Amino acid sequence: MNAALARESGFLLVEVLVAMVVVAVGILALAGLLQASTRHSKLGQLRVTATLLAHDIADRIRANPAGGYELTDPAFPTATRPRPAPCTNAAPCEPAALAALDLADWTSRVRTTLPGGSAWIQGRREAPPAPGIVDVWVAWSDPLTGAPGRASEGAAVTCPDAWRTIESPVRCVHLQVAP
Repeated sequence: MNAALARESGFLLVEVLVAMVVVAVGILALAGLLQASTRHSKLGQLRVTATLLAHDIADRIRANPAGGYELTDPAFPTATRPRPAPCTNAAPCEPAALAALDLADWTSRVRTTLPGGSAWIQGRREAPPAPGIVDVWVAWSDPLTGAPGRASEGAAVTCPDAWRTIESPVRCVHLQVAP
């Protein structure tokens, strides 16, 4: 009788060990899920911020169509534009000066609100789809998408040609502004 009881006790110990392994695997899976959820949440937050910044400059371009908004610096991240003298009632700005002031304020906001924030603004001069359309790209360095030392797959699809060979992972938001 004691031999049968001892053998039964051994089976209980094995059952407890198997249950502990199953629970440990489940906890590790939940930890991985939590990490992926946090990563995607941060990516979504950065994408929303970039979209809001793109809409901000789009509104400024529409309000000052003669301003000539161009920002085509191939360096990444884009340098903050120097701030020109502010416009006042006594000394109102011409459209180009107002555009320079807008770009200085806006590039500063891009650099401070996005990690490695960068921007590219280029007007279209050819007919298709329509002359006067301005392309706006807002980009940021995304350390969550891959290892440094290789071009980002997302940059190959959504970023301007000048940034497609950047060595750090990059995410871009593109917006077309019609007059």
